[in-house]
Amino acid sequence: MEIKFDLNNMFSSLISPPYGIDGKEIDALSNQLSKAHANISSMRKKGELVFLDMPYKEEFINQVDEIVKLKKGKFENFVNIGIGGSALGSIAVFNSLSHPFHNLLESSRRNNAPRMFFPDNIDPDGIDGLFDVLDIKKTVINITSKSGGTVEPISTFLLLRQRIIDKVGIKAYKDHIIVTTSESQGELRQIAKEEGFSSLSIPNDLGGRYSVLSPAGLLCAALLGYSVKEFMDGAKMMDKKTSVQDVWKNPAYLYSALHYIADQKKGLNIFVIMPYSNALRTIADWYAQLVSESLGKVSGNGSLVGPTPVKALGVTDQHSQLQLYVEGRRDKVVTFIAVDSFSASLTIPKAYDKYDSIGYLGGHTITELFDAERKATELSLTKNNRLNCTISLPQINPHTLGQLFYFFEVCTLFLGQLYNVNPLDQPGVEESKDYARAFMGKKGSEGKKLEIEKLSKKDSKYCF
Repeated sequence: MEIKFDLNNMFSSLISPPYGIDGKEIDALSNQLSKAHANISSMRKKGELVFLDMPYKEEFINQVDEIVKLKKGKFENFVNIGIGGSALGSIAVFNSLSHPFHNLLESSRRNNAPRMFFPDNIDPDGIDGLFDVLDIKKTVINITSKSGGTVEPISTFLLLRQRIIDKVGIKAYKDHIIVTTSESQGELRQIAKEEGFSSLSIPNDLGGRYSVLSPAGLLCAALLGYSVKEFMDGAKMMDKKTSVQDVWKNPAYLYSALHYIADQKKGLNIFVIMPYSNALRTIADWYAQLVSESLGKVSGNGSLVGPTPVKALGVTDQHSQLQLYVEGRRDKVVTFIAVDSFSASLTIPKAYDKYDSIGYLGGHTITELFDAERKATELSLTKNNRLNCTISLPQINPHTLGQLFYFFEVCTLFLGQLYNVNPLDQPGVEESKDYARAFMGKKGSEGKKLEIEKLSKKDSKYCF
């Protein structure tokens, strides 16, 4: 169950110069690469990279197992309330592992796992629509917020909390609530203690977008019946692979170095992630936040850096985006995610043999066609000198997902060192949050209100 990496189509041996990357270009970065590795090693020893050590923290696995024992089988619906890193990891895990129509199956076909809902936006119609399909008396909610004060999930939580109280009463409602937040900081942690809610901990120094391999990302998998330990075992396997200093023996370092060169030396600043699997579709959503929020910043030398991640889905987006990738501006690098073995095996029936455009398909499997489409896309890009590479999962399961999540986290961390930015903060996001709190009248936001008044002045001639 070891995932594989094929980086051949990034190199000049298959992509004609000057578009392909020469091995000498990698070697020319040796000082930067060595410094990046040294910085990461030092930060990890100091305990500053908590997410790298999450696979070894069994206490968090035990917390998840305890919650599952308390809640599984008691509720028909599970609602995970979060946004950004507090939601995208859970959503990616759920979609990767669950039946594609999980919520429509009868309970017995779901192995008695609850139906799962992820309201990760505060769109009023979306939230109100959720109320229409939930039997509140049979619902447990998990409010996930590392800080404990993120306005969007807190607002959704308050709405659902009140619905639960209205239906089951103030004494019984606590059994319907799980709180996942910082282990010892923030007001939500205080509320959990005061109210006696079941709770899960996120390490104080673990950033939300790096929290997928923590209780914040893995509770839904456990409720589905999957082993959290298998995720961690996969992550540990990838940790061994990506702790090697030699860039030519470390898939995360080489992948990152190639993408850095593609961006900085060849102007390819759009990183496309294209899984050939519906189940992995939301892995691309998780990846997009990880890259955007970690790397889109002002570097240490004052330059504006950061690749733009783009989400695509094979085969669907061959018919919507591939024309642009093959013949449009040469500003993209494509990463395919392939799956070697799917759960289902479907053979295309033989029919209409006299029609050349249809008859040849009979007898082949859908898996064969899916794989042929991916390989055809790869060949088309390569022929047209468009950089691309492939990550292959033998199967989609907790072990391979643990490897994949950990790999991309290490890549992002390493790229942060190469770009000379802090991949762990998000100052641009924080400012927007401050403005939103000021709009809503949060105490202490008076200074932001003055900024809002200044920045909100509009010229009527530009409004129609």
